[in-house]
Amino acid sequence: MEIYRIAELSDAPLAAAAQFYSDHLPEVSARLKNADAIAIVLPQAAYDHRDWRLACVRDLARQFAPKRVNMLSAGSDHSVQQTVKFLARSAAMTGQYLSLTDDD
Repeated sequence: MEIYRIAELSDAPLAAAAQFYSDHLPEVSARLKNADAIAIVLPQAAYDHRDWRLACVRDLARQFAPKRVNMLSAGSDHSVQQTVKFLARSAAMTGQYLSLTDDD
């Protein structure tokens, strides 16, 4: 499973969504042409980012099916790695937005 990490996005939901679609979507799409699955790791964000993130990952999963696309709101490196391992073993899991915490 490929991991695509985004270190920083705007704190404002609309600006963050616009930034994702303009700055990161082309690279995510390009990587999906050569990968069977991808986990997009975004920085933590307030609750009002959930809707655009969920819509985005669901649309990507539909567009690139049968390839798998999931999105994580980053927690600790350990949490991210454990979740990616889980997703790699979960062949039917796609189109999910998972909000992680820093608790290991």
